[in-house]
Amino acid sequence: MKILYITHFSVDDINASSGTIYHIKRMLEKAGNEVIVIDNLKLSKYFKMYKKLTAKLSSKKTLIEREPYVLKRFANELTERIESIDFDLIFAPSSLYYTYFKDRRNRPMVFYTDATFGGMVDYYIFQSDYSRRAISNGYKQETMAIRNADLIIYASDWAKQTAIDFHQADSSKCVVINRGANIKHKYSRDEIMQIIQSRNMASGSSKCDFMFFGTDWNRKGGPIACEVVRILNETYGVQAKLHIVGCTPDIPSEYAAYTEIIGFINKHNPSEYERLETTFKQCDFFLLPTRQEAQGISYAEACSWGMPVIAANTGGVTGIVKHNVNGFVFATADEAHVYASKIMEYVGDGTNYTKLAESTYDYFVDHLSWEQVGSRINTALKEILA
Repeated sequence: MKILYITHFSVDDINASSGTIYHIKRMLEKAGNEVIVIDNLKLSKYFKMYKKLTAKLSSKKTLIEREPYVLKRFANELTERIESIDFDLIFAPSSLYYTYFKDRRNRPMVFYTDATFGGMVDYYIFQSDYSRRAISNGYKQETMAIRNADLIIYASDWAKQTAIDFHQADSSKCVVINRGANIKHKYSRDEIMQIIQSRNMASGSSKCDFMFFGTDWNRKGGPIACEVVRILNETYGVQAKLHIVGCTPDIPSEYAAYTEIIGFINKHNPSEYERLETTFKQCDFFLLPTRQEAQGISYAEACSWGMPVIAANTGGVTGIVKHNVNGFVFATADEAHVYASKIMEYVGDGTNYTKLAESTYDYFVDHLSWEQVGSRINTALKEILA
């Protein structure tokens, strides 16, 4: 297939949208498609000045990328740039581009996303922070784009259901395919098995290392993760430590002895990336009891190292984390002692831990790699063309 891939980001920017923009393009190519790119869709400099002015005059936030003016600019630019391009279908990593755009030759339009606007309101996007116009525009934009698209690929059942509930989406043109891991290593299955065996938990030790990976400490459940390791240490006598990657939070004194702050990692810096890999290798569990999460690509990344995930059941998390398969998913209201109690089932039982870690890696290979995602997406694209 000849696929036209569109985005207002630079498609080669590995940091854009946490790497998803880049990896989707690579996924489509590796699935055997010819991918033609239209990226860096532009915003008018005068519009940016206008938005800065309105921001100064109001205490409420706006959503620039969902403003009708911006979306019409995107549509006009796309119409001009695709005029002489031959392709089979259009693929976008967001609903934004289809709000006003219509292909003159009626080729199928597909977008792939992990959330809808309606699903994000009062979850990520709180109405008290935004103007009424911004919220209204957001609902209208999403609904129009869903209506205009021929196929919509959602990363979780949660995202698909919010499309139906808040935007009246036709369920027959919505499919669910999770996203893949944005950090890729070159280790074979045998090498990953050796890494698993080298961990403390695999040997039956009472020492346990946990990895926290996120930039938003509170939203990702950092305080709860700290309480989990404190309970393990002080109640159960486990030598537990939380390795914090991605942020540098202020840790209360009662948790300081049980935490190590690694901080932000630049994946383009070889020495920093090596530190990230080392943390993935040595830690026994990926502890990220996030409060709001559209899906959580970092869970898939942890699974690629055979590291079982401990997560909260919120948003689209269960699109990646399957209870007792590649980790554990608990109700969002559960307290830290519930997490700690579950972990204790594996402390001192190297055989049980190893079995879970191996299952985690195998689940990644079968369901969470971009290769598997690409195969499933290709099937859906061929069906819509047919």
